[in-house]
Amino acid sequence: MAKIIIKRVSEFQNRLGKVKVYANQKLIGVIADGETKVFEVKAGTYTLKLKTKWLGSNTTTITLKENDSYAFKLSGLKQGKMLISTGLILSILFAFFNERINVFAEGFFLLIMIIIVSYFIYYFTFGRNKYLKLEEIKIPIKPL
Repeated sequence: MAKIIIKRVSEFQNRLGKVKVYANQKLIGVIADGETKVFEVKAGTYTLKLKTKWLGSNTTTITLKENDSYAFKLSGLKQGKMLISTGLILSILFAFFNERINVFAEGFFLLIMIIIVSYFIYYFTFGRNKYLKLEEIKIPIKPL
């Protein structure tokens, strides 16, 4: 049997959801936050796609021979944690210093918040199949 190994990176913004793993549009398993799973499959060509709710990953096609192994790393938005933190800090600062902020600083704050919100709106709508990132890694990976 051939093996598909997927190592899911533990991330704050994606820790609650489980990711479904599809090979040739057929569900082969589920992977939790920070988990590494090995899926045994028959030799052949597979199109991999991972999904969590309505969000998905890039599509990857691999050809496996008998006893072959392919390893992948699965992660979410790289900037997600930073953007959530930045938005939260700016919101707290704006709420605390609201009376003392001049018009320029208020406009700057709103611009930053619009950029952050637009980023997430894009990835939750048009870029929903780019929300998760599936990239091949070299074997051997760290022990399970």
